[in-house]
Formats: sequence, structure tokens, C-alpha cells
Amino acid sequence: MKWMARAFFRVMKWVSVALLCTIVAVLSADLWFGGQYIEGRFSGRVEARSFYVSMDDGVELAVDVWLPPGEQQTFPAILNATRYWRGVELTKLGKFAYALGILPDDFVLPAPYMFFVAEGFAVVRVDVRGSGASEGERLVEWSPEEVEDLGQVARWIVRQEWSNGDVGTAGISYSGNTAELALANPDTPIKAAAVMYADFDPQFQNVQPGGLDSKFLGVWSSYAHALDRNDICRVLSADGVQCSLLRMISTGVRPVSADADREKLDQILLRRKNVTPAAALKHVHSRYSEFFGGSGVSFSDISPYGRAEEVEQSGVPMLVYSAWHDAFTASGALARFRGLSNPQRLVIGPWTHGGRFDADPFKSPTAALDEKGYGQWSEVTAFFRRAFRGEIKASEKRIEYYILGLGWEEGTHWPPVGVSEHRFALSAGGRLEPRDQRGSRASTLSWKVDKNVSVGSSNRWATQMGGKDIFYDLNASHETGSIRFVSEPVDGDLLLVGEPVLLVRMASSCSDGAIHAYLDFLSPEGQSYYMTEGMLRMSRRNLAGPRHEYASNLDNIEQSVAATIPGKEYDFKIQLGAVAGRLPGGYRIRLTLAGADLSMFPPIPVDCMPEWQLGLGGENGSFLTLPLMQPSEE
Repeated sequence: MKWMARAFFRVMKWVSVALLCTIVAVLSADLWFGGQYIEGRFSGRVEARSFYVSMDDGVELAVDVWLPPGEQQTFPAILNATRYWRGVELTKLGKFAYALGILPDDFVLPAPYMFFVAEGFAVVRVDVRGSGASEGERLVEWSPEEVEDLGQVARWIVRQEWSNGDVGTAGISYSGNTAELALANPDTPIKAAAVMYADFDPQFQNVQPGGLDSKFLGVWSSYAHALDRNDICRVLSADGVQCSLLRMISTGVRPVSADADREKLDQILLRRKNVTPAAALKHVHSRYSEFFGGSGVSFSDISPYGRAEEVEQSGVPMLVYSAWHDAFTASGALARFRGLSNPQRLVIGPWTHGGRFDADPFKSPTAALDEKGYGQWSEVTAFFRRAFRGEIKASEKRIEYYILGLGWEEGTHWPPVGVSEHRFALSAGGRLEPRDQRGSRASTLSWKVDKNVSVGSSNRWATQMGGKDIFYDLNASHETGSIRFVSEPVDGDLLLVGEPVLLVRMASSCSDGAIHAYLDFLSPEGQSYYMTEGMLRMSRRNLAGPRHEYASNLDNIEQSVAATIPGKEYDFKIQLGAVAGRLPGGYRIRLTLAGADLSMFPPIPVDCMPEWQLGLGGENGSFLTLPLMQPSEE
């Protein structure tokens, strides 16, 4: 009987390992960016050297160093500073599975950074202050102390015996921001930065677009809270049996090597009292409102645009990747490109957050990444090699952008030469007329807001959490509960390139509300091709006051946080997200207005059902301004 029991447990051991690996492969998709776009795979098995590195104020940060295999003695280094754990700790069973190659390399080191190691770069991953296995309090993301830490870690790197003195920063999303913010430190030894899918303006281009509180903030806060509690099951959304199996292979964040018994890590976790992003943003409406929790800082202090002058003074070259439908990050990337004199190569593609999927609406929903999307990390490594060899000129500036429905273009300026503004009046009968609004008859459209309208869960805001795919069908989602204005078919091909602007002349029956605007193209058969959108909370309107050199049009928003007077007309200016798309001849332009998007934004207001009086035509009507140009003849 004993041999049967032993045989049973041996079989169950392998079944469990196989099952665990399957579960981990599925669950980890949202934590680590997958390797489907990595050219080549790293065949060696490497292990991290881990340390605590002391900052000037005594706080110790957990640091992993991954060195390429081989006999080379010194290496260029890539610094990645994250609040999403620098690495996970494997149990004995997990280590066994990894040693056998059952667990993928990118479970212990995300694929992009494993790719750097394979290409001969040392990778230094850091748990930023107050996260992972690092000490320190965390009252707000990207705090001034966190940014100062990055400069100290960079200087620590160049002092190591394995360093050849070349240091670059790289990161996706949150760590894309740290890659850029690290340049704000004076006398930085950093020579290049790869800023991938980052938030130049994390407030108005991500968590509070148009002054509306996105549900993404709550999802992100729950995720951050789970990370800070070292709750790997909540981090990977595993429960029940899946959670039990997951804990068999990983205990959560990796302690440093000298803390093998986890005594220090357990004490850090026990003392941790971080303020979640949602709690920090309580009552924050403007760029200058102080975060809750006593941090003494505001969005203008922690955002890359707020540190832009310091980043510019560094003169460090930047390679920036962004995507048209990744929240409003493309608008931020363009603001950086126009405003900072640093050498820059900006690539804006048709992708989701992190470049995981192709989201060109003119392609099949299952379309694979194109060559530029698939090979982006090869481009990143080539960029670092050029920068470390001193081959990037101080004047070098280039933008490569994908035109939805057409393909890639490049240039040295934005907007491109040839773009001009075309104004379309919102007119009676749902017409979008390409003429000055003074040429059409004035009228008023009465409309009751439907608070249940939604674009669905596969949208540009939801992709921020894990890079999920994007799909809009405005024909289905807004068949009811919206107002639509449609143009006549265009005579020939046009290109929409830039940031559309909508001016809505409107009175509402409530003291607050939300305006959501969607722009799409309609084929002769009625097929919808989503281009972009914009939104505005009425009580946070802003039509006057100085515009920050590097920020969006909502800069001086403190001056305009005020209830709307029911029945009074206001001009609401809505800047839609930047986009480049082909408008084929025979297609029509459509503007859709709604008073809610239940998928991502709580209904505004809660205690009143708005009825709009929308001004159309005449001197004081509403109009849409589109940046259009003729396609090149090539």
C-alpha cells in the first residue's frame, strides 16, 4: 500500500506542477507584460543578486541585479524602478518548476528585461520607496523623495565593479514615468531613457480625464493595496483553489538575499501604512490641490510635465513609445515632443497599453502586431547602444506615427505640414455641416440624458490595467441614449491628424453633469470606425486662464470648479484625444454626444436627471473643429 501512496503522491506532484504552471501562465498575464513581441528568447537560466541599498535619509531600497552570463567583466546597465514588485519569491516547488523550465523566464523577470540581459545589458530592478520589499512610507505615487531615490540608485550603479559606467532607464506604464522622472535629478549619470506607454499628465490624461473620476483609479488602487499587503492572490485575481495552488509556488514579493528568513521583509510589511492612490486623490480636482494624507504635494509636483524643465536641463535622449487609444497618453507624448528640447524619437502606434495588441479599427480584431510593434524592444536596445556610444545628436528629433487605416508616416515636427483646421457646425436634424456656424439657422435641441449608456468594457481606459484589447462599436453601444450628428460623404480621401476640439453651447437642468463626445467614421455601408473621444465634467469647465506650457487645456482648473446654474447657457470646450486616421472618400464623419459612460465613469450628478438644451447653428451654436490634411501622393 505504501508504494501505491508514494506513486500517487508522485503523480499528484507532477499534476500539481503542470496545473500550477497553467494557472500561473494565465494569471500572470495581467502582472507581467508577455513576451509575444520579444524578438528572440534567452536560453540561459540566470539568477538575480539582491541587495538593500541605503538612501541618504537612511531608507533602504530592495534592488535586484541581473547580469548577462559569460566571461565579460563589465556591462552597461538598464535601471527599472517599479511599484509592482521587482520580482516574486518562489517556494521550493516553484523553484523546482523553474529549474525544469516549466515556469517561464518572464515569471521571475518580465520579458522585456530578460531581453535586455540576453542582449548583454545588466538589469537593475528596484522596488521604489514604500513598495515591494523596500522601506519607507508611501503617501503618494512618484513622490519627490521617490524621484530623488532614482538619482541615488543611478549613482550607486556606476560605482559597482560590474558597471562600465553607462546607465539608461527604461519602463512601461508606471515605471515609464520613473524612467523619465529619474532625469530630473541634477548631475544625473543617466545617458538615455526609454519611456514606454507612460503618463506625461497622469491626472487629466488618465485618472481624471476632463475632470471626471475614472473607475480605473479604483481598480488600480485595489491592485496597489494588494501589492503593498503582499497578497499575491489578490494581485493575480486568484481565489479558492487557484489561490491555494498559487501560494504553493510563490509567497509574493521577493526578499533580498541577506533576508532569506524574511524577518526584515515581514517587519516592513507589518509597519507599512501606505495611502492608496484613490485615498490620496480624495477631494483633488486641480493640478495644485494637495493630496490627502499630508504629503504636501500635488499632481503638478509628481507629474512628468511638472518636472519638465529639470528633465530638459539634463539633455538626456529619450525614446518614447505611445499609442493612440491608450487613455490620452498620446496627447501627453505629443506635448512632451513639442515642449522639450531633449533629443527624442517618438513612436505612436495603433496599439493597446504596453503595445500588447493591435487596435487599428480598420483591421480585424484578431490582427497580429505589425513589424514595428513586434520588434519594439529590439529598437529599444538599439537606441541604448547608440546613446552609450554617443551617436545621438543634441538636435535629433523624430516622430513616427501610425495613421489608422493607412500605415506609418514620419517627420520632424508636429503637427505635420499641411494640417489645417476645418470647422463643422452641429445643426438641426443631426447634421454635421462643414461651414461656419453663422451660416446656419439657430435652433435648440432638448434632450434627456440616459445615465446607463456605456461603450463597453474593451475601451481605451480599461486597457491601462494589463494592456487588454480595445474594441468600440458605437453603432451598438450608442444606438439609444445619445445624440448624433453626421456629415455628408467626403469627396476624396482625407487624413485626420491632431487633436479635435468640440465647443458645446448648452444649458442643463442640473447643477452638474458630464459630456462625453465620440468621433468615428462611417463607411457607405454604415460600418463604424472609432477614432477618438473626449469628455468634460460641467462643474470643472475651464475656458479661461493660462495654459501650462507642457500640459492639457485643463491647466488652471481651480478657477472653474463651480456648479452650473440650471437653465443658464455655457460654452463647454472639450479637447478630444490626439489621433491620426484615414477618412476614405465616400465615408462620413459622425459625432456622438452622451451624458454618461457607465463602463468607466460614475454617473454625474447622482441626485438629478439632466435635461440638455443644446444650441445649434447661428452665432452661438456648437461646433467641432477637426485637424485635416490631404494624403501625400506617394
